[in-house]
Amino acid sequence: MLPPLKSLQSILSNEKSCINYLIEKGVLDSQSICNLCSSLAKRYEKVFKYRRKQCRISVSIFKDIFFSKRKLKVNEILQIGYYWLAKTPHISIKNITGHSPNTITYYANCFKALVGLNLQETQDKIRGPEIIVEIDKTKIGKRKYNHGHHVK
Repeated sequence: MLPPLKSLQSILSNEKSCINYLIEKGVLDSQSICNLCSSLAKRYEKVFKYRRKQCRISVSIFKDIFFSKRKLKVNEILQIGYYWLAKTPHISIKNITGHSPNTITYYANCFKALVGLNLQETQDKIRGPEIIVEIDKTKIGKRKYNHGHHVK
């Protein structure tokens, strides 16, 4: 069940609160450790900064996740994702968010791919105790206008 948009409005309207929400939910890391010197980095908005002399590098908090190398703000991506989950038509998402139809289609395809990656194929068999399986031998044919009719 999708939560009401009103309950998510404070998160989806502001990038900073959206990032904090994603950190709170464990989607984004709250801390990062340097690969070279094993020191903790300090987070500044959207980057982790390693302050030691031998390191002195900055790394995006979005590195190696879905949000990396995206041109839209995180809250805008999540807003498009919310409307996609709500099965809102693309033209309506375009009118609400102000993004181009190509952008909406691009992110809709990204979300479809993400959902597809998270689905697991199962070979469940319909059998077991207290499970009744009824098999019907009805034959239905389709002729004109895809109307089904019984076939002898």
